[in-house]
Formats: sequence, structure tokens, C-alpha cells
Amino acid sequence: MSETPSNPVVRCAIYTRSATNDKTSLIAQEQECRAAAATKMDEKYIVSAHRTKVWRGKLGRLYQGYTPGGRCYGYASYPDLVPNTTNGKSRRLGSKLRIVPSEAETICTIYRLFADGVSVGEIVRGLNDNSVPGPKKPATGNVPNLWNPRLVRGLLKRECYRGTVEWGRTERVRDQEAGRIEMRKKPDGEIIRVPAPELRIVDDELAAKVDARLNSKDEPGETTP
Repeated sequence: MSETPSNPVVRCAIYTRSATNDKTSLIAQEQECRAAAATKMDEKYIVSAHRTKVWRGKLGRLYQGYTPGGRCYGYASYPDLVPNTTNGKSRRLGSKLRIVPSEAETICTIYRLFADGVSVGEIVRGLNDNSVPGPKKPATGNVPNLWNPRLVRGLLKRECYRGTVEWGRTERVRDQEAGRIEMRKKPDGEIIRVPAPELRIVDDELAAKVDARLNSKDEPGETTP
């Protein structure tokens, strides 16, 4: 076991060197922490910038008349193709929506019945009793869904049937405590709305009657699915 030198000059030199080494170690650790934090911030910035770029791209496609994705009862998507003069093959620019006449007729019937005072429950029973095909389930593809009150109320509130496409109703938010990503609804003022008169199924007069009844006390509203 080493003894402490009796010479005060030597003793001071040893203590100074030890303190200098500790300080150097602390500086190195601090630099490593800063570098790690900067790398983490760079990764978050890259992810955020990529997300913003994708969002702007989808928004631009939406204003060009293309669908950002998703399925909506009453419409079918079709590819927008242009001929390629180089190799003779068609090039896909994106997907657009067109009205499905049979489904549009069902939507108009639901709107008219509700505007005339028929309850949602009676509308549901009539649709199911007459075996009217409902919206197809996303998970099963071509299997029609049975009509239910929540589904009918959702159709009565859809803006696309009035000639307006909505986009960005929800956003992905990371729950820091749970450690998972959740889908949350955006405030109404942050939802993107783009006029699309070619997709209109219900006229303004009928839509106004439906909205008036939805907002009345005898027909309380319900969240759109």
C-alpha cells in the first residue's frame, strides 16, 4: 500500500494530476453525452422531416383530385393512367374515385327516409330485411357488412356525399407513458377539406334537412365511425 509523500510539493503535484484526470474524464463523458443527444435529435429530425414530406405529397395529390387512400361506401377507386411514349406501356399517376350508382341510390334512400322522419333503427331494419348490401369490411375484403345504427349515422354525416373530401381527421401520436402509438382525432379546424363536386351524391337541400334533424333533440348525434 503506497504512503502519502511527506514532501508537500510532491503531494500537491499528485493531487493536482489526480484532479486533472478526473476533470478530463468528466469532460469526455459530457462530450459523449452531447454527441449521443445530437445523434438522437438528428434521428428525430429526419423522421419528422420525412413525415412532413410525405404529408405534403399526399396533400398535393388530394388537391389534384387523387384519393389519399381508404375505402368509402358509394365510391370505387380506379387508376388514372397515361400512355408512355417510350415503351408503349401506361404509367399510373394515381387513383381517383367514381360514384357507384347502386350504392349512391342506397345513400339517397337513407337520406330521404331520415329527412322524412323515419328513425335510424327503422332504416336499419328495412335495409337488412331487404338484404341491401352494406359497406364491405376492410379486413375481409368482399364480405358485405350488416347495417347497424352507428353505420347509418356515419353515412348521414359524411362530407364526401355533399361534394367535399375530408382528409386528416386523425393523427398518430406516441404515448410516452405507454410506449405505443395511438390514433387521435384532430380538432375540426385542422381537418383538410377540398371541394369535389364530381363526387356529390346528395343535394344541399336534402343534406340541410338531414343536418337539422341530426342536431335536434329527438335525434341526438353520434360520433362518425
